[in-house]
Amino acid sequence: MRKLAVILLFLCITPAYGSPGVDSPGLGRVGPQTFVRPAGRSGEAIGTLAPTNQFDQFVRYSAEKRYFEAMASNTAYFRDVFTGGETFHASPNDGDSFSARMYGPDGSLVSTWYPIVFYSSYNGQQNCWVGSLSGTICGTTSIYITWFIQSQCFTDGTYQMDFLYNGQPFSSGSFDLLPEIPPDSLPTDLSIYNQGMYDGSDPTRDHYDKRCYVTDPDDRHNCDDRAGEKLIFIKKLGCYLSAAALVTTYHGVALTPPELNTILNASENPNGYNNGCVDPEVVAKVATDRGVPMSFIGREGTSTLMHNICAYGPQLMGVNCDSGVPGHWVLAIGIDRGTNSYKIVNPSGGRVTTLYDRYHTFCATRVFSGPEYVVTIKSRIVATFHSPVELLLTDPMGRRLGRDPVTGQLYEEIPHAYYNDVGLDDDETGDREIDPPKELYLPRPDSGDYSLIVLGTGDGTYTADFEAADVNGTESTSQIQNVPISTGEIQNLSFHYDSTAGSTTTLQLAGGYDGGGQRPRDVNKFLSYGNPSESQTQLAAGTQTFPLLIFYGPETDPSTFLAELDRNDVTALFNPQPGTSEIVELPLGSGRNVLKVSIDGQLPNRTATDTDRLVFMVP
Repeated sequence: MRKLAVILLFLCITPAYGSPGVDSPGLGRVGPQTFVRPAGRSGEAIGTLAPTNQFDQFVRYSAEKRYFEAMASNTAYFRDVFTGGETFHASPNDGDSFSARMYGPDGSLVSTWYPIVFYSSYNGQQNCWVGSLSGTICGTTSIYITWFIQSQCFTDGTYQMDFLYNGQPFSSGSFDLLPEIPPDSLPTDLSIYNQGMYDGSDPTRDHYDKRCYVTDPDDRHNCDDRAGEKLIFIKKLGCYLSAAALVTTYHGVALTPPELNTILNASENPNGYNNGCVDPEVVAKVATDRGVPMSFIGREGTSTLMHNICAYGPQLMGVNCDSGVPGHWVLAIGIDRGTNSYKIVNPSGGRVTTLYDRYHTFCATRVFSGPEYVVTIKSRIVATFHSPVELLLTDPMGRRLGRDPVTGQLYEEIPHAYYNDVGLDDDETGDREIDPPKELYLPRPDSGDYSLIVLGTGDGTYTADFEAADVNGTESTSQIQNVPISTGEIQNLSFHYDSTAGSTTTLQLAGGYDGGGQRPRDVNKFLSYGNPSESQTQLAAGTQTFPLLIFYGPETDPSTFLAELDRNDVTALFNPQPGTSEIVELPLGSGRNVLKVSIDGQLPNRTATDTDRLVFMVP
């Protein structure tokens, strides 16, 4: 196919999205445009030859290639930024006009182009073609005209164009706009993205992340050289990895699943994986570092998937859903007209198929954007809890993310944020990971105070890792370790997040219960508690200890800390350090146990004391 010339006009056009004639909020839409180029004839006298008007071809300006080309088999795609037709005109009469119009799939008029008029003499020049949008070209009696309109995310179907000479059609034709990305925008050999190819025949190449197991492949851990340890390969868990590699390849950074796996594990990307889950922000960074700007936008509702494909390109689709959370990932590339089902590239097999063919439904999407749209804000919060727990987060605006500890309902009310609490399927056996880590992922979060409910789903301990980045991507981390929890037990945490670049407290952890008694906005925060969550706690008969999860504010003075349990000094049980937390096993007896704790902290203009009284009742 021959490329068509592109003029500077295209370099300053921002694609907009919507149905014909309907602009999307916040985005400008470019109306019908023309591009005129001389055809080479210039010498014949006007009137010596009969006028010639011919339709040449339909053209498309794809988001992938970013230049005009002829449509193959009169077919366009919904990611095409512009579509239209090209005509040839020669030997016109003085005052002849040329125009075009387009009709949509429902027969309605989509657009009418302003005419281009030929003048034998115009402003002192000869043989001029004058258009209100295309400007003026003189010195030729033959030209090509490209009539095009911004069409990205137009409704799919058949579009007709009429090409007019002096107001009357001299040619008509139609092209088909398909609701999918162009087939040639993906690699010809998709078997490279079949995760099943990477089965351990080359252990160095095929090892997935740093994941291992001993006896049960679904009981996974980061490899630590324990006895009997076996590697886990891309074949088992590489669905998201393979789909993400295909996304970067589509946008211009050609990577195979093993190549992306190696990069994510390299020292330059220490957080490329998070407990066996691909970090999508790092995937986008990998492409950006290689000259193709990409961004990870986050989770979107399932109803917006088609818009996101036509706006940004192929998107990850979550299938094999358990309680609204996917265990397998495929790449969605559009709609198959024959079945009216999503077209997908399935890493399990490495081929194009349909959603209905194997999975029927999906429950999640993860949205990446390519070089056309790059989100420059790099702030995020990632909280990972190593089971046995479920989580429910509430942001400063009262929106929830996670599972309700009472009803089990999944909430995803925070835009673009998501909660992973299922773990990836083993794509060989179909089994789920045993007690996987739980992850809260918030791209571009609001600054403010967050509350977090932690529900015990078993008896044991959990460790929680918090990672926060400001608007420049500068990261800070926090961790709480080996927190005891039992089935059905609810603990409450909180944290303050500040996205301001260079903030000294990007994320500050605290307990969800502040003990009460003092000024709540500051003094009460010197001491706070993840467990207990109220001033009086009823315990089971025979309880001998209580795991107190206590947080010390960053403004506190450890030397002033005092603790009494039933009027006995137990200060030595505690190790207060500003901005930290610890578990203290309180010894309890039958009846009423009263703990009194206090600490001084520095306010802007004075020193204040936070004193709390906690009661533990043991029958």
